[in-house]
Amino acid sequence: MTPVIYVFILLFAGETSSGKSTLINRIIGKKIFKGRNLESTSTVCKIRNSESVRIIVENVSGKKEVIHLTECDVNTEGGLRKLRGTLKDLTDMTLSKESTQYQSVDIGFPIPFLKVINLSSLAL
Repeated sequence: MTPVIYVFILLFAGETSSGKSTLINRIIGKKIFKGRNLESTSTVCKIRNSESVRIIVENVSGKKEVIHLTECDVNTEGGLRKLRGTLKDLTDMTLSKESTQYQSVDIGFPIPFLKVINLSSLAL
């Protein structure tokens, strides 16, 4: 029997200052995005469970670059601060001119919520 793989995609979209960053932070259990009252995120952000901390940025021409943050432990405040700082440089249009060069930022780090999902309770 071939194993079945389920993929879940959640899309968060909404008006400026509607709580998207706050909701995402709550779901993943880590404060990686800073909520603001003004428009701030200039790129599409993708979040996935990964054993190591890494960010894949795709610029507007389609070229991808991998940023490995192997020394970044997201279970410590210092590690979260480093991840937040890197994401701010890549996505915050109010603070970083570089952020407009990227069309997407793919963030991977250990997220237990995304790793352990009880599929047997889903009604398909």
